[in-house]
Parts: sequence; structure tokens; C-alpha cells
Amino acid sequence: MNHKEKNSHAVFTISGTNPCLSLKTLSGDIQAIAFSPDGKLIAAGSGENIELWDMPEGNLRASLRGHNRPVKSIAFSPDGKMLASGAMDHTVKLWSIQDQRILKTLEGHLFYVNAVAFNPQGDLMASGSDDQTIILWSMPSGERLKTLRDHIGPIYCLAFDPDGKVLASGGKDKTVKLWAMPEGDMLVTRDGHLNTVKSMAFSPDGNFFVTGGYDEAIHFWSMPAGMHMKSLKEHRWTVTALAFSPDGSLLISAGADNMKLHEMPAGRLIKRLKFKSYSPFVESLAFSPDGNILASSHDDTIKFWRLNRNPIEPMMFQN
Repeated sequence: MNHKEKNSHAVFTISGTNPCLSLKTLSGDIQAIAFSPDGKLIAAGSGENIELWDMPEGNLRASLRGHNRPVKSIAFSPDGKMLASGAMDHTVKLWSIQDQRILKTLEGHLFYVNAVAFNPQGDLMASGSDDQTIILWSMPSGERLKTLRDHIGPIYCLAFDPDGKVLASGGKDKTVKLWAMPEGDMLVTRDGHLNTVKSMAFSPDGNFFVTGGYDEAIHFWSMPAGMHMKSLKEHRWTVTALAFSPDGSLLISAGADNMKLHEMPAGRLIKRLKFKSYSPFVESLAFSPDGNILASSHDDTIKFWRLNRNPIEPMMFQN
């Protein structure tokens, strides 16, 4: 079910040394954001709802309501026709973007669903949960294919490699695991983190991936072997979110001490994006498909940063 909201608006703010545009959601704190593949929408898991905002106008298109506990994770299907959401109500829901309605509710997890991810082909979706399992679902049918069990503790992050042949997972047991897709066979388990693994992302060329977590470090892992390459420790708090620019030239890391831009492949720190004197806890990051806009979420706000010019400029919505 969708609900149109009349009182939504975008607010242009100047925060710290870097200007940005912000959207204040209407349903509560945001734990996940995602751009649609065509860049015309940004979705936000806001409280128990998912809000869909038109881009670049900044108008609220709809609020999707169906979960009865806060939404923890969202992901668009590669064709942009469907959105998956995982929530604290233990379910995964599949939504039609065109009709703005629930297509299916997928049940199988016994606790919070912290991560959802589609493979690049769009025929497989994975969900990870506090119940220590990963479930593989056939798309678009929603048929449950297989349950992967090897983590000891909650699973907080999932990511498919660009070819869709490998799924990476991380969680409270401090390990990173690689799984063969679509079979679901575990390939390797890697240690390296000193605490919970909270975030991960594959480089667009698939040559490596990065993970972040409670040990305040960004870890680099080679593909396909998953060998530990190096670590960067520039954050003072948990690394909650990681995102590569679509061309792979930038890596953005975020946490309670704001966001940092790294030049790839060297990993050199080139910019800090600051908010106010009070540092918000950034929960999620998303790049627009053209790589020009970075979105970040904290509390009930999405902030937008224009990255295609130097210096970084504000994202200006059309009137």
C-alpha cells in the first residue's frame, strides 16, 4: 500500500565546511538507502516504511507501508522494476515500483533481516539475518532455494561480485566468507577483522572488495582468492558503510566520524566530508548510477553531495 504525502520538502543546508542538500524523511530514522538503476528514484528505509523520492526534483512519490517493524535493508532489482526490503519483523518483502504495492512477503528468517542483495543478473536475491543464516531466493518467484549456515552470530552485510558468481558475507563473528553462486557452496572463510564486520562493497571491476566494521578499519581483499591485501585505519569509530563510485575511482567510507573519500586503487585519503560540529552516525551510502551524486543517511535525513566538480558542490533540486 502506498500513501502520498503532501508535506514533504527538500531543505538546502550549509553544514560545516561542505554544503549539501538534505531530504528529511517522514517516517523515522533511516537505516538504508538505494538509488534506482536509472537514477530517477532514491529509496529510503524510514522507520517501518520505505519512502520513494523522485530525482532530481526531490519530491516524495510514495511511502510504501507493509512492514510492522523498522526496515533494516533495501535493494533495487537490476532492471529497477522491483525493490526488496528486509526488516526487524523477520520478513523480506518484494515491492512493485510501478504499482507501489507488495508483490510477495518472503518468510524464512527467525530474527531481524539486516541485509538484502540482488545478483547482477536479477534472478537471485540473498538475505542475511540475526538468525545466523543467509537465504537464497529465486527471482521473481520468491521461491526459497537454499539456506547457508556457517556464520556464528548475526550477519550484517552481503554483496555480490560484479559477475554474480560470488556472494560475500560478514557479521558479528569477525569473519568474511565467500560463497559460490548459485550453488551456495562456501569457498573460503577469512579472518582479519578484530571485531564485528558491518559493511562491505565490491570494486566495480571485481578485482577486490572492501569491508569495514567495529575495529574502525577498512580491509582490502583480493579476488577470487579472498586474500587480505591491506588495511586502512583512518576512522575513529565503526565503519558503518562503504561505497565505490561506478567507475571505481573513488571509495567512500562512513561512520560516526563522518565520511572519507579515498582515491582508488591506492586508497589514498583525498577528502573528508563534514557535517556539523556534532558528527552524525552515517548508516548508509549510495552513489547515483552516473557517479555524480553521493547520498548519505543519518537519523531521519538523506544528504546529497555533488562529486563531479572540484570543489564538491551542493546537489540542487529543480523547482
